Amino acid sequence: MKRTIHIAGKLEPFFGTLDENVRLLENTLHVRTHLHDSKLTIEGEQHAVAQAAKIVEEYNHATHKGKE
Repeated sequence: MKRTIHIAGKLEPFFGTLDENVRLLENTLHVRTHLHDSKLTIEGEQHAVAQAAKIVEEYNHATHKGKE
């Protein structure tokens, strides 16, 4: 399965130092990610992609409320 989500907040805090946050997401959920502009494409098993997308959506919601 593949899903693309717009990252609403700053990319640096989401990805982390040396992309450690995204690597954790990929390794824990066994998904692959690709960033193009501010759109993150997540690929993997349906349940893993859904869980990763939920994490991105929660990040977007938090940054919308002014949190970093």
